[in-house]
Amino acid sequence: MEHNPLLELRNLTTIYPTKRGLVRAVDDVSFAMERGQILGIVGESGCGKSTVLLSIMRLIRRPGRIDQGEIQFRGENLRDLSPNAIRNIRGKEISMIFQDPLSTLNPAYPVGEQIRESLQLHRVMNDGRLRLSQRAREKERVVQVMTEVGIPSPMDRYAAYPHQFSGGMQQRALIAIALVCEPALLLADEPTTALDVTIQAQILDLMRRINQDHGTSIILVTHDLGLAAEFCDTIAVMYAGRIVEQGPVDDVVSHPQHPYTQGLLNCRPRISERDLRVEPIPGNVPDLADLPPGCTFAPRCPRRQAVCDTGPIPLVETSMGNVSRCLLHVDFQREEGWGWGDKVMRKA
Repeated sequence: MEHNPLLELRNLTTIYPTKRGLVRAVDDVSFAMERGQILGIVGESGCGKSTVLLSIMRLIRRPGRIDQGEIQFRGENLRDLSPNAIRNIRGKEISMIFQDPLSTLNPAYPVGEQIRESLQLHRVMNDGRLRLSQRAREKERVVQVMTEVGIPSPMDRYAAYPHQFSGGMQQRALIAIALVCEPALLLADEPTTALDVTIQAQILDLMRRINQDHGTSIILVTHDLGLAAEFCDTIAVMYAGRIVEQGPVDDVVSHPQHPYTQGLLNCRPRISERDLRVEPIPGNVPDLADLPPGCTFAPRCPRRQAVCDTGPIPLVETSMGNVSRCLLHVDFQREEGWGWGDKVMRKA
């Protein structure tokens, strides 16, 4: 019997036309994840992390568009679905926690009603009973979810407005909106941004409990590789719209194979190693409308060679089992009898 992953991206490319040319915000991104898996997508701002999530949800605003590739969810390509069909999946089977609660929550409606809206739109509690009974059962479900995400006094908070919630409580309300229909996949776009450290830990503990109790798959977008290391099973490191390294979290963090991943780790202060200096990555993320030839990280890379500028760099399987978009691993693999195969170098 053929096994299909819960979600699989195949060569996903999302572009934005500009006066200076096409901007490839997501460029040939591929990965797969199983039910219950937690995937972290890390990288600096402007690397395309959030655009990957918006592409999965098919929320790319014009003139941007998904140019090529497939988004396979439970064996079905979401790109082939009509707007009505994708709306039936969005919020019900795939939900997203957006980055900024204040710009996501509607200030004119009570928080409880905003959570209930998903149940109403997707008719989750609709079993043919009287409308009043259905509304009562929807409210009961909302209170249950508010309790689950740690919002105190949920019966009283149901009628409260977003401005009456603290930053941490607003974030919990967004998580409640995402969870109320019990989705199979949760997309979290930097859910701990602008929260203090203790609230960050509470939000991550909450999401981990959701993953364990309900088997919910999670994609976490973050710029903090250390946070992803504590929370995720696998990590995909993005740079300039492309995945430059991917693998199990322990392998990526303990044995980073791409110079960019190494640079992200060297940027983090470590209390246990006081004599180790924090080394920032020189330069900035390149302009996506004017990318350098060859490796896009080459202008910032301490191990740059002339060959890095000659052409596109493929993903390569490294000796550690990760995949890395770096030519440093090519010589080793040629010596060990490796060969090219469908954009990924594999052992013959």
